[in-house]
Amino acid sequence: HNSHSRMARWLLSRLVFVLCPLVRSSSDRIIYFLHLHKAGGSYVCALAGKNGARHTPTDNCNVYVSAAGAQVARAMGHPCCGDTVAAQRSFAAKSSLTFVANEFDLAPEMDVDSFVYVTQLRPPLERYVSHFMHVSRAFSRSFDFDDWLLRQPDNWYLRKLCGRQCSEVPRGRLDQSHYEIAKGKLEKFEVVLLLEDHAGNNVLFEAVLGWMQHPESKVNAAPASQTVNGTQHKDALVERAKNKKFEDMVAWDALLYYYAEYLHYQQVGKARSWQEYSERNKECTGPCCSTACSQYR
Repeated sequence: HNSHSRMARWLLSRLVFVLCPLVRSSSDRIIYFLHLHKAGGSYVCALAGKNGARHTPTDNCNVYVSAAGAQVARAMGHPCCGDTVAAQRSFAAKSSLTFVANEFDLAPEMDVDSFVYVTQLRPPLERYVSHFMHVSRAFSRSFDFDDWLLRQPDNWYLRKLCGRQCSEVPRGRLDQSHYEIAKGKLEKFEVVLLLEDHAGNNVLFEAVLGWMQHPESKVNAAPASQTVNGTQHKDALVERAKNKKFEDMVAWDALLYYYAEYLHYQQVGKARSWQEYSERNKECTGPCCSTACSQYR
């Protein structure tokens, strides 16, 4: 009896491990994308449209709501979809959208029953360099990189994930307590994408979100050799930023990124287990994959 009980528990644990992504991919929850600036979020927004999501394709798929919870124009509202679970649930119940994005601070509460939370990260210093290149192109001028970077908020990922209670904390004052808040919220994301792992991202797009269209070309993805005004190379700036005064700026972000890597590869591993199992049994026409089931009662 004990051996049967142990076997049953083992089989149940494997079933949960393998089928969890399948259950979640069939959910009718709204996909909530936390767009971390210059980490490839525009590509995810475009991908939502390619896969038939009902979304707002302008303004990077950002959605704004009024105090009453109605969808409104950016100038009249706040980032989607309310501060509390109750407000978010109310929005989800009334909205016809299947994909929403927020490029600002994550809300204090997260309604995982109404939303599938998705985000994408890249190595923290690379994100700052990409932002610098973007600003330099937008203003058609060459800023001093060191001066620009030292005037940016530190630990961008932590500030956005933690939310408003962290967004205005003075430079150098973010601490372990703020990190734990951000880490706890990141754990609730069912899809954690990494900009550099296209193959793994595609597995999650398919298995969790049901997105089968995912071309390799990415929106706003600048090559490593790109220059601004012919003088500043992206790859050279990344190397230049790898010194103590800049690495200190992303110390908490680096820890969050390492944790995001762990979550990402864990999610991909689970999704692949389901996909491989499904592929091995694709010719089956019945529950036992045979003309008749073996004796089981």
